Amino acid sequence: MRLAARRIQPALLGEVRILPQYEKPAADAYDRLTKPLFCGSKDYWKIGNTFDTMTDYLLHSNRQSEGPKLAGQVFDVYDNAKNTSAAWYDDFAWWGIACSKAFDPDYKDIFGADKIQHFQTIAVSDPFNCNLGPFQNTVMNALYLTLALRLQQLLGAGGTEQGKAAELEYGFLRDWIDLTKEFDNALLYPFGNGSLVRERVATYAALNGKFPPVNGYDKNATWLGDQGLMLAAMAEYHNLHPTAGALDLADKLWRGAFDTFKGRALEPTLNWSVGDNREGEDYDFGRGVFWRSVFHAFNRSQPMALKIRTSIREERDNFVYRSAEEACNTQLPEKVANGDENKALCLAFNVLATLTAADAIRVWMG
Repeated sequence: MRLAARRIQPALLGEVRILPQYEKPAADAYDRLTKPLFCGSKDYWKIGNTFDTMTDYLLHSNRQSEGPKLAGQVFDVYDNAKNTSAAWYDDFAWWGIACSKAFDPDYKDIFGADKIQHFQTIAVSDPFNCNLGPFQNTVMNALYLTLALRLQQLLGAGGTEQGKAAELEYGFLRDWIDLTKEFDNALLYPFGNGSLVRERVATYAALNGKFPPVNGYDKNATWLGDQGLMLAAMAEYHNLHPTAGALDLADKLWRGAFDTFKGRALEPTLNWSVGDNREGEDYDFGRGVFWRSVFHAFNRSQPMALKIRTSIREERDNFVYRSAEEACNTQLPEKVANGDENKALCLAFNVLATLTAADAIRVWMG
């Protein structure tokens, strides 16, 4: 089974032009990310995450011809970043998901004939043999579920092991999500007309008759990126298993974010209460992670696209338009100062991901 076509309205293929008020800010953000590449950042997960959005932008804006140049530059920096800055359990998943597009016919022209096999190899070759670690963050679980689902579908008969991994991951997440009678321990909790997913699961398995709390767990902590990652993963799972209830969960997460940000732009954290002991710079990428996830959810899942369209038409002054407005007004640095590489990367990434998704929603809605 191949991934669904990238657009719900095939008649628009080759005819899309980004909305004029989005076009220049989006192009400026892309240029900032290429001059120098990734704003000079060498941070492994951050540049893999950003590369994922850059390929979406090239596809949506019909600039695929620029892709091989980008792919060649990215390939040249990959090994150095992998060997110097990859340190966390989920770091590879960002690259695996971005590079899995090299198997997708919709993206093949972007990777170019010279490098496409190299990126395919990266997608299926975790250099760190990652496990999910002792923290059980939602981001790690949602990322590896997405990667397994993508490879399962793109590899066809060759994706059997990825399919088994996806089932194990989905089952783990559903066990925590379905703890509806244990509000403080459940991964999901109601908010507005929908739900939000917490930043990590609450406890480890029973030990000596007790359930030890997971390191760093805070029942009030939620990250915007997690809402998008889980939303997209569940919409994609629904493509393979239409009766499993995953689409209902994806819709709840969309509604939860929608109600959180009524009439205003998205913020990277929702109800963060843990003070300064988090990696704020990392979590600031949440806006872009959310919007890229939404971009893929409605491009790969027609039922999810219908739900997104319905909610936006019900309330015109919503966080899609407000977030795009804020992205258009974001001032990107003309030059990246030494030491500010990741800050500049975060700003440009969030702008590009937001405007790519907002414009794709605009195209879809007509």
